[in-house]
Amino acid sequence: MNVQSVSRHPKTAPDQAASLVVLSSISRFIDIFGDPWSVLLLRDVYLGVTRFEDFQKNLGITRQTLSNRLQTFGRHGILVKVAYQDRPARYEYRLTEKGRELADFALMIWVWQNRWAGSHSLLPRILRHRSCGYFLVPQMVCAECRSPLELADISVEAGPGLVEAPQLTGRGRRWAALETRREGTTSQNLLKGTYVIGDRWSNLILAGVLLGIRSFDAMVSVLGISTNILSHRLKICVEVGLLAEPTYNADSRAYDYGLTRMSRELLPLFLSISEWSDKWLRPEGVALPHWRHRLCGHRLVPQVTGRCCGEPVRLSDVRFQQAPDPDAT
Repeated sequence: MNVQSVSRHPKTAPDQAASLVVLSSISRFIDIFGDPWSVLLLRDVYLGVTRFEDFQKNLGITRQTLSNRLQTFGRHGILVKVAYQDRPARYEYRLTEKGRELADFALMIWVWQNRWAGSHSLLPRILRHRSCGYFLVPQMVCAECRSPLELADISVEAGPGLVEAPQLTGRGRRWAALETRREGTTSQNLLKGTYVIGDRWSNLILAGVLLGIRSFDAMVSVLGISTNILSHRLKICVEVGLLAEPTYNADSRAYDYGLTRMSRELLPLFLSISEWSDKWLRPEGVALPHWRHRLCGHRLVPQVTGRCCGEPVRLSDVRFQQAPDPDAT
């Protein structure tokens, strides 16, 4: 697939970008969800799965790995463990209010995956909006002016607490699909999804490029990532079309990685992460960065609406279904 490079980036000073990336809500979110199993587990929760055995069957995950992820979700207040049988004791896992408010994140993953992973998406193919009865295509808009959000139309502003930038450290989780290097469309599409929804460093790299951190050296400095990990992630991101080949920037005297249409469309996903984390993971006493919508001049409050009717989308109004079999009669 020919992915067109797009040169426009938000203007962000390097020292400000360092604080924004390292102390931003995106990095705190990734501390919880920065591996594929966590995102796939969240997918199953939103599809109505509640019991350990059903999670394990659907995901093909080891009991220990599943137990660890469920414990992480419980520790962070995403799920609550509730007994549904006494003898023997059996439990199910239910979303808390904090977990239910991840709905915008889940819907933005759905939009991106269905556009760029096609038939190899790990998510249901069709959404229906119960409120209006039509097929649902979620979109993210500015809650003030209702305009769909574009990268060129937003800017980011740092709060006064964004002064020191601690080093980020990866947790060392690995998934076989991250090392899959088979040729062909199926492998490429699976890699796209894997790198976006479940690889810690790739998430931070892509968020950094969206914020204007484009050169190799700047990424090393801001993200605190080792050069060998960065080289590997950048190579794969370029191969699958998430980033454009680096080009020489005469002003900075460095080679910059560019966004593609595929990675530009990650903006709503990262905005939903930022909004959720600012509410639920905000460190005490720290003024977090926030976004501003240039079109209307207001502080940006992202809102997910349906293109079908323009109404805000609530999780209770969404019905998931797989695409119908085209050969079915």
